[in-house]
Amino acid sequence: PGPPGQSGLQGEPGVKGVDGKPGKDAKRLPKSVCGVEDKVGRSVCCGESPISWQNYGPNAFIDVDARKCKFTDNDVLYFSDVYGSGGQWEEIGISSIYSTSKTGFRIYVHAKHRWRSSVPAWWANALRHRVQWCGVGMSEGPKVNAMCCGVQPSRKIYNWGAAAYTDVDIKACNVAGSPVVITAMAATSASARNYD
Repeated sequence: PGPPGQSGLQGEPGVKGVDGKPGKDAKRLPKSVCGVEDKVGRSVCCGESPISWQNYGPNAFIDVDARKCKFTDNDVLYFSDVYGSGGQWEEIGISSIYSTSKTGFRIYVHAKHRWRSSVPAWWANALRHRVQWCGVGMSEGPKVNAMCCGVQPSRKIYNWGAAAYTDVDIKACNVAGSPVVITAMAATSASARNYD
């Protein structure tokens, strides 16, 4: 017989094998309270809006652009919060999301208290209110590397005149840089109906 021929092309990779057991030195994270379970093909993508509130009667709305996430269908679950240089605590609607699609969503805000009759666009823009958001869906775009969730004990909510506040400690998440922080408040009675 003659000499052996050249090697052929490499074949397609096989199916991923079963993950092994964690090593003895592996760090075990506590069970997530995110409420977002890992699903095949689903990913989390986050961002923040520019300062671009528009008038809606005496109040304001903003259209949030999520095209960078490259979600592949309209079945996207969005979460949002607003931050700025003040006054965002006076707004209702910051986590109420409308007109969702794979390219984004809309938020309407209005005044929470009787001493402020409205939230006009100029006011939200002047106070540099930006929407921080995350979306969970099927995506061909960028993904966040990690997500950390927690629950703040109710004993750490303090009175501030006719309002309330809390300081949230995220040190346990061990994040670097400027993370996207999204908050929500839940309650078991109607006394919390004014919170958003």
